[in-house]
Amino acid sequence: MRDEDRQNTDQGLFRIGTPECAVLFAVIVMVLALLYLSVGFGRMALIGLLMLAAAFIGGVKEKKQWFKNTLNRLIPAKKVVPYRTQNEEISKALQAMRAKQQADAAADREEEKADRQDG
Repeated sequence: MRDEDRQNTDQGLFRIGTPECAVLFAVIVMVLALLYLSVGFGRMALIGLLMLAAAFIGGVKEKKQWFKNTLNRLIPAKKVVPYRTQNEEISKALQAMRAKQQADAAADREEEKADRQDG
């Protein structure tokens, strides 16, 4: 078989929708079904996990970096707000609340004055 033919076949094996891919997945499912019937689900799952571990050990060069990248994708880092920025935001919110309270208190005093004058 020529190299070009081999590349075309390899590309077709993993491209969904091609006849080669259909045959590949049919063979994979047949092997899984035979494993299930012969050894049961528990042992089949163990075999699958061991195969995944072997594929990881053999296929990933930078295991530490892969692990860090995977963790960062699963658990993204929190945005860290500097302490001063947080204090400034809290101070602004407190000032706004105090201003509102003072305005409400002034409005209440004005109402009381008006009530005293009327009554």
